[in-house]
Amino acid sequence: KRAQVRPIELETPSVDMMAAKLSSGEARSILIAGTAGDGKTYHARKLWVKLGGDEKAWDRHEKTKLLQLPSGRTLVFVKDLSELTPEQGLDVLFGLETSVLLPEHTTGYVIACNHGQILDRLRTFRSPNDGSSSRLVDDVQRALLEPGFQIPGLVLNDLGGAAQRH
Repeated sequence: KRAQVRPIELETPSVDMMAAKLSSGEARSILIAGTAGDGKTYHARKLWVKLGGDEKAWDRHEKTKLLQLPSGRTLVFVKDLSELTPEQGLDVLFGLETSVLLPEHTTGYVIACNHGQILDRLRTFRSPNDGSSSRLVDDVQRALLEPGFQIPGLVLNDLGGAAQRH
């Protein structure tokens, strides 16, 4: 912006897929996973805009952003899971689990995350309600390792994998 140069635009074919799955209700939440430099935040931004979010609002320095969908559902966008404090991360993971496990839940999550970061946080997660462990950790780990493994209500878009998993 300071140099008044247009940013590089990359193809993001999975953004259309993610938007369609969220809009149809097939997915209630999305993990955009990968390693450093894979474009996790870039894909999250493109999805934000595709779903009607304002680009200028994305540029604000908040770690999470809320987007109201026409369906009445709310999406919480997390630009980078590693930037959240442990307490903020707990709130996000609790919300993620709730959105995936309870189809009637009206808030979903789009989380840009490093493979190791999401697995580590899920492994150490304890529900604020009853102290139970994450019910998603095994499925997320399996989805990262097995192309084609599906988690009902959740899309894992692995930008770091050889083939993206839908």
